[in-house]
Amino acid sequence: MEYRMSFEFKKAIVVNEEMLRAIEKEIHNYCDRIEYNAKLENDAKIKFDSLEELLTYDNSKGDKIERLDIESRKRGYDSVDRVDISICADVKFFTKFESTVVVSLTTDSLDKKTLLKEKLEHIFTRFEQDKRYNKVSKNAISNRIELLFLICVIALCWQVVSNGFSYANRGLLIVVIILGILEFIKTPIEKKQKEFYPPIVFYLGDEKSLYDDNKAGRNSFFWTVVIGGTLTIVVGIAGIIVSLM
Repeated sequence: MEYRMSFEFKKAIVVNEEMLRAIEKEIHNYCDRIEYNAKLENDAKIKFDSLEELLTYDNSKGDKIERLDIESRKRGYDSVDRVDISICADVKFFTKFESTVVVSLTTDSLDKKTLLKEKLEHIFTRFEQDKRYNKVSKNAISNRIELLFLICVIALCWQVVSNGFSYANRGLLIVVIILGILEFIKTPIEKKQKEFYPPIVFYLGDEKSLYDDNKAGRNSFFWTVVIGGTLTIVVGIAGIIVSLM
């Protein structure tokens, strides 16, 4: 008999040596052949012969790991045991990622499938980021600003066409200008968000010191962009309501 299932982990995570060793140890209870395949940020691909080789990878700027696929199976013609793990951010429009890990399991036992799922989920949970990090990392701030900007422009045009430009339109115009500026600088905002709050941190090689050095930048980004951007959106919504009253 063959049992198949897949599940996702939907929190931002830190992939470090301890996590990878825990995953390999758990997989070895079911499979004895494990392969590590990485896709880099420059679209190059690397196949590592072992976990030890992966752990010694430089992971330097320009050659950082963006995706890691762990493929494992049990040797033997009759064996169906297989575990495939993809560590990669699944990007969406209103959220920067839907999941960070996707696991596919195939076993010959329902008990093995259930136990392995529980063990892997426990490992992923141990290495997830805190709540604030997850919220900032997942939030597609620039996309929401862009949508609100378009709504405000349409509302302002409708007001001007219907009633002409009046004092009541001034607040909405100011909001449009502010959101227009934010829309203009959304690319550097997204770049900083990706730099300070990546959904997946491959804490290996040079990325270790870079991630640690960015701690101050993460706090600054949170207060200036996240909190400031949220207040701008609130003001924008209030401006629309006031102008339409």
